[in-house]
Amino acid sequence: MDIAQIKAISARFSQANGSGEKQPGAIKIPYAEKDGFLRHVSQVEKGLACGCVCPVCRTPVVARKGPRMRHHFAHYPGAECNAETVLHYLAKRLLFEKIQTLLNQQVALVLRWKCQLCGNQHSFNFFENVKAVVTEQVFGDCRPDLSLINEHSEPTALVEIVVAHPPDENVLVFGSQRQIPLLIFRIRSAEELEELVACPTINPELIIHCPRRRCPDCGAPLYTKALYVLPAVCWRCGVPMNLAFLDVDGQIAGPEDFSAIDRQIIRQQGVILRDTVRPGDGQRVVNHICPHCGVATGNAYLRQLKRYEQRLFVQNSGRYCRQCHEHFDDENSI
Repeated sequence: MDIAQIKAISARFSQANGSGEKQPGAIKIPYAEKDGFLRHVSQVEKGLACGCVCPVCRTPVVARKGPRMRHHFAHYPGAECNAETVLHYLAKRLLFEKIQTLLNQQVALVLRWKCQLCGNQHSFNFFENVKAVVTEQVFGDCRPDLSLINEHSEPTALVEIVVAHPPDENVLVFGSQRQIPLLIFRIRSAEELEELVACPTINPELIIHCPRRRCPDCGAPLYTKALYVLPAVCWRCGVPMNLAFLDVDGQIAGPEDFSAIDRQIIRQQGVILRDTVRPGDGQRVVNHICPHCGVATGNAYLRQLKRYEQRLFVQNSGRYCRQCHEHFDDENSI
């Protein structure tokens, strides 16, 4: 996978994150720790009677539950503890607890997302072959906030929580090189933290992963290609002839994009092609040839495929890279 592309996606995400930054003091922390468990401010008494401590710096906090401001926990004046650090820690811990609960329930975690790499919609059960969720486990040069691991302690998905800083570049590179999904959660406020807890499942803001096979030459996604043959008639003599085209994951391609194996396949279906040089610009073109009169048919038919109700599907003939235009034909295509 193209690591530069991954970093560009992360950069755009971080820029969008920066537009919604909170002003200092604006983050009202709604959770603190009591007896080893996180407690919401609504679950404790007000003031020092709450008996809670900050889960990061371990100093006592005050439960402020006045009539005008949003209820929250606060440090004593002069405490050296950053609200964004606390928010990140709480999001990581609460998300860990939620994923652990879902794993214990033995339910599927099917997430759907629009791929930032190939543009298509994907869905995947992120609990497939998952044994546990772990926090800040080191893999190579990276230490993601959370990781889903299999029975061999190998990561199957990585999780990064973004509050004020972009995702760790080492995590991006590690996930990209090993084709491991990266789930990114953005938490900037108490409201978003509470939404994380209230949601019955998990909803990452960004998933960086493309389950498509990758081009071994350039790393771009590979798209399934299928060959079709159209029964038609020659525009000059009216004799029946066949035309062919490729469907590359929903996009139509003409004979100029056929591989050598594609040509062998359609030749067996009675399709005749001829390479010619177009007068004027000298560009190479590939035309269909009428088996009766030998006249060439251009590619105008590709713009009118909806008019052809009858299409003879030949077969899935392999995969195609749109970036470097390489074909990867199946061994059993012919």
